[in-house]
Amino acid sequence: LGRVDEERPLTLYLVDHGIPNRLYLDKPAGEWVTPAQLDTWLAQVEAARSGLHVNVFVEACYAGSFIGLPQSLSRAGRVVVASTGATNLAYASDRGAIFSDHFSAALNQGASVYGAFESARGATRAAYPYQTPWLDANGNGIPNEPADAQIAALRGFAYAGTLSSDQWPPYIAQVAPVSVSAGAGDLRVEVRDDSEVRYVWAVIYPPSYTPPTTQEELVQETLPPVELLSQGNDWYGAKYTGFNEIGEYRVVFYAEDDLGLAAQPVAITVRT
Repeated sequence: LGRVDEERPLTLYLVDHGIPNRLYLDKPAGEWVTPAQLDTWLAQVEAARSGLHVNVFVEACYAGSFIGLPQSLSRAGRVVVASTGATNLAYASDRGAIFSDHFSAALNQGASVYGAFESARGATRAAYPYQTPWLDANGNGIPNEPADAQIAALRGFAYAGTLSSDQWPPYIAQVAPVSVSAGAGDLRVEVRDDSEVRYVWAVIYPPSYTPPTTQEELVQETLPPVELLSQGNDWYGAKYTGFNEIGEYRVVFYAEDDLGLAAQPVAITVRT
């Protein structure tokens, strides 16, 4: 209690497996936390520290169940961010989780909680449109309202020494149109970075692709990546010969630099 007060907020970042209204701490041991339990613990701290600001970030499948009624964690004075909705799965990345990767990167650059949320939501929407991040900041248990944005825009970690702000992720500047002939098409993107681009790749979802619907762990991508090699002048490309189905393909482009920072994914549709 001595480390938090009206001027020093309490921030919790919870990451693990989840089901609706439950985040596992140690599943084999039967240990978990529910929104109601966490709400009780936070209320005790808030009662002891008047005016305390609380931030809770939840990265798990069904994380939105910590916001949605009736077992809502939302209260006045709390900003609650969930990496996905109450009935949706959350997706992993090579380094952790797609939402948290971009959320923490934006915070590192000095963004507010709302700015980081929007950055991570945009990245998540491009890569996995079926993952739906939620934010509640006005305490009513209803996510993503204009009032939530206004409050969360006043929260952040832009204090000297709190987070590093001198590391910037790469940027996918543009994607060349893809023309398919006899099942083949050229994938080309322009990627810029203040350091060095280490890896550029694409994940291709055929018209027949069906995403998973139920799972407790963060979903791991199962489709193989297609590496795009340097072609000079910040362009990367590869020929893909698997456009063999009729319909709409979704192609998602990614990039990572030598510091392990990820670009905002960019998604396009390719029709065959």
